Amino acid sequence: MDSAATIGTLPNGLRYYIRRNATPAHRAELRLVVDAGSALEDSTQRGLAHFVEHMAFNGTTHFRKLDIVRYIESIGMRFGADLNAETTFDATTYRFTIPTDQPDALATGIRILADWAHGIGFDSAAVEAERGIIMGEWRSRTDAGGLGSRISERYFGELLAGSRFADRMPIGLPRIIETAPRAEIARFYHDWYRPERMAVVVVGDVDAKGVEALIHRELGAIPRANPGRARPSLVVPKRTAAAYAVVADSLVGDGSVTIAYRLPPLEHGTRAGFRQALIDRMVAYIVSERLTDMDRGTIGIEEPVRDVRTYTLRATARDGDARSALARLLGMVRQVVEHGFGPDELGRVRGYLLSTYENEFARRDALQSSVLADGYARCYLTGSVMQPVAAALDMAREDLSGADAISLDDLNAAARAAFAPSARTILVAASPRSKAGVLTESAVARVADSVATATTPTYASELQSMPLVAAPPEPGRVDSVRTLGVLGAREWVLSNGARVILDSTDFNPDQLLVEAIAPGGTSLAADSEYVDAQLATQALATSGLGTFTLPLLQKRLRGTAPSVSLTPFIGELNQGLSASSTPGDAETLFQMIHLAFTAPRADSTPIARWRGTLREQLASAQAEVERSIHAIVTRGNPRARMITPAMLDSLDPARALAFERARFADASAFTFYIVGAFHPDSLRPVVERWIASLPSTHAHETWRDLGVRPATGPGNIDAPVRPDARTTMQLAIAGGMTYDPESNMLLNAITEIAQRRLLDRLRTELHATYGVQVGASAARWPYPHYEIDVSFDAAPEQADSLAREAIAVLDTLRASGPTAQEVADVKSLEERRLQLGRRDNEYVLSMLVSNGWNGWDLGTGLADGDALLGVLVPERLEDAASRFLDTAHVLRIAIRPRKVAS
Repeated sequence: MDSAATIGTLPNGLRYYIRRNATPAHRAELRLVVDAGSALEDSTQRGLAHFVEHMAFNGTTHFRKLDIVRYIESIGMRFGADLNAETTFDATTYRFTIPTDQPDALATGIRILADWAHGIGFDSAAVEAERGIIMGEWRSRTDAGGLGSRISERYFGELLAGSRFADRMPIGLPRIIETAPRAEIARFYHDWYRPERMAVVVVGDVDAKGVEALIHRELGAIPRANPGRARPSLVVPKRTAAAYAVVADSLVGDGSVTIAYRLPPLEHGTRAGFRQALIDRMVAYIVSERLTDMDRGTIGIEEPVRDVRTYTLRATARDGDARSALARLLGMVRQVVEHGFGPDELGRVRGYLLSTYENEFARRDALQSSVLADGYARCYLTGSVMQPVAAALDMAREDLSGADAISLDDLNAAARAAFAPSARTILVAASPRSKAGVLTESAVARVADSVATATTPTYASELQSMPLVAAPPEPGRVDSVRTLGVLGAREWVLSNGARVILDSTDFNPDQLLVEAIAPGGTSLAADSEYVDAQLATQALATSGLGTFTLPLLQKRLRGTAPSVSLTPFIGELNQGLSASSTPGDAETLFQMIHLAFTAPRADSTPIARWRGTLREQLASAQAEVERSIHAIVTRGNPRARMITPAMLDSLDPARALAFERARFADASAFTFYIVGAFHPDSLRPVVERWIASLPSTHAHETWRDLGVRPATGPGNIDAPVRPDARTTMQLAIAGGMTYDPESNMLLNAITEIAQRRLLDRLRTELHATYGVQVGASAARWPYPHYEIDVSFDAAPEQADSLAREAIAVLDTLRASGPTAQEVADVKSLEERRLQLGRRDNEYVLSMLVSNGWNGWDLGTGLADGDALLGVLVPERLEDAASRFLDTAHVLRIAIRPRKVAS
């Protein structure tokens, strides 16, 4: 175990893990980990482990109902984002983030953990109120008529057969959630929340000795539990024969196939266990490459419950043909078992994993506290260890390139053992409407048997050894250099007219981010090009770059520069790309950027596959309703249409390619923003070679206003489409605004206050929904405007009355403005966001790009963030509420169950 952690056990048996970690500064991550989940429920308690988790926020020894939430909000944090909990089959974890520069916050946080461990109150009125909230969560998880839940229950029922896990889904049963006596809920808590079955984790910008003293004071006072109920066995029996399951449902679209192969348990905390985990990753990596090469599906290592690990393969049933999808996946597995892997695959996976461990070592001082805290929680539950990053790198080097390195024989033996037919569970989800028909379980078994006896060809591994760019261009040059004000960023103007903004940071020594943006976008497409322009980047993303198909390009990058990622985009008003890598892969990153500008591809076969998958999604009833609603919201503007199956069929890859080439033909229109760990002088020759050499036309194009404007209310849209037990209500407010940094800050703040008030009213007081989402967006172009969207799920019979309640809450806020406490809380929240953002590359990049696009000083919100916070005062927020929350023009959208009357 990494010696950086302080680890101990209190006299009452409670375990603790403490580690000082300064990323991010002034923050600590707290966890209470309870070794008890839904698998420990009695048959009369199904769903009560999760119910207990909810009650932890409804009153404890030292905190009355909602006091914990109110306290978190008062110190600049958010319920949900910074304070939450999760119940799984075999554990319950409470988590929250505390600002350590706030007086007494850490001590209060430890007291909250202690109350959750031993002081949940189970007030009778609170229990009754919480039933409605949990049922709201149940409804939110049973999307598409509960199809997802039915598939999960069927899958886990087979995968975990013979154990208590098989029929203990954490969300539970509605009839028990709605009727379980208070005493039964409390019984689960008192039976299983015992100090010897719990651990506390504190990681962050803290004094470890001081934290240890707090833990002893607050949690050491919990009395040692008397011998209680015997813990039932949670062992999942080893499978001796394959299992097959079919879910046939008209709500299934194309359908899917899932195959899980159970892996042997790891010897946690041992050298052998480390090597075995590495072998498992290597097998999964190579199989993933093969599946990607042939567009056959995906593979991952999953751990649905503790001590059960699986290779899980998944594939979509193209055109509803689940039989063919199943045969494709099983054929790939058969090929691996029969012929094994090749030396080129071994070399590539060794290089990839070595690079991964080296990158982790390079950023060892920038590890996020949340990641470490979750790691220590896992250590407690599984018996694994958090070894020092340097030690992990040394062991990986031994296993990947040492004298006793993992060999092809090792990998092939592991694959043969893992992919044994008796170790697999196969689930097929299909629609009875499918042309190929629905497979029965016996038919699934017959497909598997036929593949097992078929002869498979040896895998032909393709690999392009040629360079990414066959003929490197002559470099351009940096024509001018200047420093940009108080921010300290540099600006280069290149010989081809492109502009580069560079902000070198020390937040993460292993991160380099690039975003390029230029005006134009799909707004410049003719009406006849609309479909090709809208779908260009999605369609062409399937085709690779330059001389490389997408599978070959992915394989090439994994072997030589695995950190490189690049995504081109074409929006309505602009085009560009987002890219990232480690500093060590910068050369490859900029080669990829050069190819994205100069050598996009349009390969017919992968585009056809992509089109087929998308067509099925677009043909659903839900998609049809979304298109109808969107047409109303955008006033029927033909340039704001959502894509239909017929429009998709009209896509011409050649025209899409031509449009994308045109949008990236003029480098002089682009600004490239580069943020991360680099020295400008070392990056300069790379930029001159690959960016300054890009072609330019100096056409000075800009976007055009297509006249797309959101509809405003008052108005109602009813869509009886959803085939499940909930109604989704959406309330939309839109209008013009003075678009500037201060107005943006006020809009975001008043939206946050509205979210908290709506959550208080609809969830806490009325107990009628699990959550309320309030989002705001604003833009300067093509005209200054804002939109606010409120959405929540509800029981169908309550939806309309809750919509009226929500509007009443907004009206009250608009009429009276926020309270002094609300103003203080939201200002504290924004201060915390800015505090973290200034030390986060993604945040810095997004602010630079936004400021540049809007024509503001690049330091806005970064260098002058503290001054901008000065607008968050009562009178300014009262005015903002009056301007933005105009419910006289609210548009109400109700997505209802099909058979529920409006």
